[in-house]
Amino acid sequence: MDSAFFSTLKISRFGGLICAFLGFYNLQNFQQALGESKKGAGSVMQPAKDPRHGLNQRWSIEDPSLAFEEAKRSQKNVLLYWGAVWCPPCNELKQEVFNKPSFDEISQNMLLVYLDGDIPNAQLWGDKLKVSGYPSLLVFNPSGQELIRFVDSVPLKGLTQSLSALSSNSLALPLLVDKLRSEKATPQEWEHAATAGWDDSMIDAGVPEDQLLPLVWELYQKAPTSAPVAKAIFAAQVLRRAAEDTKSKTPAHEKIATQAFNAAKSLFDAVVLSPETVLATKGFLIGDIEETVLWLAPKKESAERAELQKKWLSAASTIGLMPDASIDTKLWSLHPKAVFEVVDVPEAKRNKNSYSEALRNDVVNAVRQADMQTTRIDANNPEAGLARKSVISGAAMFMAEVGESEKAKVLLNKELRNTNTPWYIQSSLASLEKKLGNSKAALEWMRLAAQSAKGSSTQLQWSASYIGELAKQTKEKMAPEKAKIIDVEKETAVLKAALIGYYQLAFETQGGFSGRNFGRQKKLALQILALNNSELNAELQKQFAQKCQAISASIKQTSPVLQEMQKQSSENCTAHFSQFTTLAGVNEKKL
Repeated sequence: MDSAFFSTLKISRFGGLICAFLGFYNLQNFQQALGESKKGAGSVMQPAKDPRHGLNQRWSIEDPSLAFEEAKRSQKNVLLYWGAVWCPPCNELKQEVFNKPSFDEISQNMLLVYLDGDIPNAQLWGDKLKVSGYPSLLVFNPSGQELIRFVDSVPLKGLTQSLSALSSNSLALPLLVDKLRSEKATPQEWEHAATAGWDDSMIDAGVPEDQLLPLVWELYQKAPTSAPVAKAIFAAQVLRRAAEDTKSKTPAHEKIATQAFNAAKSLFDAVVLSPETVLATKGFLIGDIEETVLWLAPKKESAERAELQKKWLSAASTIGLMPDASIDTKLWSLHPKAVFEVVDVPEAKRNKNSYSEALRNDVVNAVRQADMQTTRIDANNPEAGLARKSVISGAAMFMAEVGESEKAKVLLNKELRNTNTPWYIQSSLASLEKKLGNSKAALEWMRLAAQSAKGSSTQLQWSASYIGELAKQTKEKMAPEKAKIIDVEKETAVLKAALIGYYQLAFETQGGFSGRNFGRQKKLALQILALNNSELNAELQKQFAQKCQAISASIKQTSPVLQEMQKQSSENCTAHFSQFTTLAGVNEKKL
């Protein structure tokens, strides 16, 4: 549930905004230029002052290069945590893993580094480490070689077991995979490897994405029964990838998918073998399961569907009853039940009546319980607010999913009055309004989210999402049947002003064209080009293309490592603005 959600804005006070955007820019000016907040739409809490955002003093918040130097001297491994204060799974990881005594014990001989995505140069490091999604955990040996990485929130037991298997002489994951394939690995090595964030780790190691299904299928078959958790994790990956890859229809994938389908019962039985295997695969069992359900049992009234539903809901119930499961995990253990109720109904036709009243009541009651529990937990540290930040936005969206949108709005607005990361809640409200078809209201919430965002990279990412949505809605307004009833010049000027302000802020931000920032800019460029506005494209290219060289020019007085990273940021910048001269437009299907 990672992610940065949705973000959008609506510009008000047109004349004053143009002047502000065209003037001198910094983060504060940009936020002010986005317009005034609605009364009651902002947070009453001040932004968090703790730079570790709820982590203890063992976590270094200095430049990661210092930790790598210390690792060489002390011959210790480095555990680097990449995250953000607003990210729900990040806060769950801090609440449920990092702040537990058992984690301190298992990591006592490691150097701990917190790389917050908003600190200076963080996005430059993101490019260098090839990490984007929050949260990610990367383990390096004393020489700086990456051994393994974990993506998203990792259960405490799985992480501690994996970390306990590491030493300064441990094999990096690609080499460990070779050992697994040769069937020479110990059960502990199997379970350690299986816990990794496979998609990111293996693609980073050079394994093509279309080869991941054959690889995890091979590892599932070779995993020993003495490593049941590893076998379960690989089985879950086979099921998920085989269901997704039916769309590609390549001969190699079709062959593996057919083999996996024929072994589906054994694969799923491996997943639900025990409470330990169920917990290890909880992301698969209670996440986005529709494709897998329909792939395994496409016929609604079939015996296969009935058997699959029985096993799946039993596993989900097991997760919900686990005493060590997080509040968020227990809440979402109801999700498979919701999916099975509507999996045969096209998404566009689903509404409140698609779900049974009993289910809706169960979800609302579970959310109410989670609301009370997180309030009680965070009473000890309201500034960090780890429990609520990890649960509430997702809880609201779960209620909205089953048709209780009004209750979801009430919960989100309540949270908005008390959170110190209001932009994430405002983005959730934007997502909710968008789902309900209220594009104007969604755009306003996205404007407020970009305005309230704190941290230069967070501000850039939220604003890029807003401006992209603004571009999309501007294009819709300029359709022939609508163009006669709107002021086209004014609409274009508002968008242009927003873009100029955004790019000025990007140039003032270290890593403004790196990491997650550049990822958002790739999509933003497509959304701008979709307007087919050659005048706008030429203006952006004229104002900013030459400034990309200044990023390279500023690297002379920095360290060699930083020089390399800033050079890449400069190249990203040049590539971004070159699109506005080399392309006249783009098909909207590419967006």
